[in-house]
Amino acid sequence: MKYCLIENLNNDYSLPKNYTYVALTQEAIYYLDKRNVKYITMEDFYSSGEIRGNTEKFLVDQLEWIAFFDKKIKEIYPDAKKLNMKLATIYFHWIKYMVDNIILTCKVIQKFIDSTNPQKILFINNNHGTDDLGHWEHILHFQGVESTYSRITPLFCSKNNIEFDRIIIKIKKEKQNNFDLKLKLKSIFPLAITKYHNIIKYGKILKFLLTQNGLNSKKTYNALFFSTQNFVKEFSKDLGHNSVKNYVFDNGNVYGYELPFIKKKSVKIDSSYQLKKINEENIFIDFNEIYRWINLKCNIDVSDVIKTRLDTFVYSICPNIIYLTKIFLDYYNKEKIDFIVTSHIFTLEEHAAIAAANLSKTTKSIYFHHGADAYEFNCRYFLLVKNFDYYFTTTFNEAKHEELIRNKYGFKLPIISSSNYFSNQYST
Repeated sequence: MKYCLIENLNNDYSLPKNYTYVALTQEAIYYLDKRNVKYITMEDFYSSGEIRGNTEKFLVDQLEWIAFFDKKIKEIYPDAKKLNMKLATIYFHWIKYMVDNIILTCKVIQKFIDSTNPQKILFINNNHGTDDLGHWEHILHFQGVESTYSRITPLFCSKNNIEFDRIIIKIKKEKQNNFDLKLKLKSIFPLAITKYHNIIKYGKILKFLLTQNGLNSKKTYNALFFSTQNFVKEFSKDLGHNSVKNYVFDNGNVYGYELPFIKKKSVKIDSSYQLKKINEENIFIDFNEIYRWINLKCNIDVSDVIKTRLDTFVYSICPNIIYLTKIFLDYYNKEKIDFIVTSHIFTLEEHAAIAAANLSKTTKSIYFHHGADAYEFNCRYFLLVKNFDYYFTTTFNEAKHEELIRNKYGFKLPIISSSNYFSNQYST
């Protein structure tokens, strides 16, 4: 039987005949429904639990692989070894989502082939060969480029002696109405989150910090904050002085603002560092050792698929994080920074700032989880939580869950609590 896997479609393209159509995206589903064409989806052949398997065992295996990756990176970067920086662990969030995407796609395609035993697969998409990392070059995802389905399906066809062909179509941009009420309502959601932050009881959180650390409430504490001005103002007000500093990274400068007079201090960071790849000929890493674990999980060699991403991480992201971490360490010491506070870790600067806090003997890191979440998410501790000294969630159950994960794996930090806990502990 012949199957036509469709990622992209429009009103103009005539579908090939004598195929069973498989919709891979919502766009394909939309146009097939619009044409009243019968189709199936990949989800018809598997369940989520079946594909994911034993997620706890997978996480343990992946953490061992990341630790091995850390070791290999230290072998090629002396500064990483000197500072004992675990760069793969620091960047685990983006590495994991890139690798997991590849592994899950492989499992889905293999399940589809096992279930359908196709003679031929025809793949229809519009961006074959597109591999740029896009606007945020430090993000390793396959977004806005050729998909993992498009890259991996030919590999499995070759492995299983299935005829493979591809049709690349051009998609015309269709006119859209200037106003969409649903989209407008969705755009309001981030504003609601911001308002939610404004109503958190910062004074009670501060009392918690003072209690846990034995800090002197009359002492001046300096903090760099990676978010809205509102928390900084409240934090400063609760402390009874104007010494709290807000962190801003702009055009290669790190700025510390002293409230309320906005007295600016800065430390210069050479902006030429940004994603500047080092000369790969001067260092060497055996990627085959790194690929081996991924290929084993995929049951196929996907090294060509992930090469550009791992090259970017090792030869560009790693040296830049090392460089920035040293800058932040120096800045913390010079400005006597007691705390760094954030509700996100996205940019290279933020990754480096957290890494520097972990290396610092005097600077503590604080994270505010910015919304309610499904708390049965075991890997979040390793993706995010373990990077901090203090971690505040919005619900009691999330806090207890992260504490259980922390204790299970033998860690002592971070100190974890929730806004509900503050309300109960400091209601008087």
